[in-house]
Amino acid sequence: MRWARAGGGTPIVEALNKIDALPADRRDTLQTRAAAGAERARQYPISAVTGEGVDGLLEAVGDLLGRAGQAREVSVPLSDGATIAWLYRHGEVRDRRDDGEVALLTVALDAAAAAQFERRLAR
Repeated sequence: MRWARAGGGTPIVEALNKIDALPADRRDTLQTRAAAGAERARQYPISAVTGEGVDGLLEAVGDLLGRAGQAREVSVPLSDGATIAWLYRHGEVRDRRDDGEVALLTVALDAAAAAQFERRLAR
């Protein structure tokens, strides 16, 4: 599994599945590298068969999704492509419906992006 969110500091979580199929020494090396190296908090060695490592992966994904903030519905004129593109880059667009001249988006923004969006709307 590889998950990325658009915007600054793109968070990525990688699930390194099938560790149950590795020899013990390779498994230990992989787990040590994921826990202490540059990959720390981004790579999660797991086994879908045995469940090993899955709890840590689910916790990391939950934490990452929680940072996205509360979803809100936003109405943007379809002619305002710059704002629509901004929402896709800085938030997590969970739903979009185009209704005539307006795009209705359900988007989750973290606190910083929400404040930036409010300033953008105030212009």
